Amino acid sequence: MEEHDKKNAALRLETDGMRYVSNKDKIKELENRNKFLSDSILEQLDKLETKSYSFTITDEKDESKKNKYTFTKAEKSKVTYDNEKVKEVVGKKMYSKIVDREYLADWEKLVELAKKYNISKDEILGCLTINEKINNDKLKNLYEVGEIDIKKLKGTFTIDSSNYLMMRKS
Repeated sequence: MEEHDKKNAALRLETDGMRYVSNKDKIKELENRNKFLSDSILEQLDKLETKSYSFTITDEKDESKKNKYTFTKAEKSKVTYDNEKVKEVVGKKMYSKIVDREYLADWEKLVELAKKYNISKDEILGCLTINEKINNDKLKNLYEVGEIDIKKLKGTFTIDSSNYLMMRKS
């Protein structure tokens, strides 16, 4: 590449880089404005005691074009379980049906080595980190077939929820 082309490329890179940074700043500013507007719209929906509101905007250039916008208040929930309490309530056997386990090791190789050197399962498990997470789908399925009584799980979980705004254009 010739020296002249390298200088042009470097100049173009700096120019595009500055525009990119400027655009990122503008996007962040717009996101902050939209967060404020979203919160305000959610507040107005609460005041009107409704979950959704629709209105129509007519195109300034072509009055035959109309867009309908619907704002809807939605809720996002997260359930956090106390795994030990759940295990106490439903028992070990049922607990194993609703929990997903993540072993932080190569389980198959570890079992192979344990068999080779005659190491017990309990000794292996004592060396592992096992992350357990209640699987909501499995729990729901067992509830639906009557194997688990959801009422018994009261006090074994917390629910965190937050509202957010959805907009649909039609």
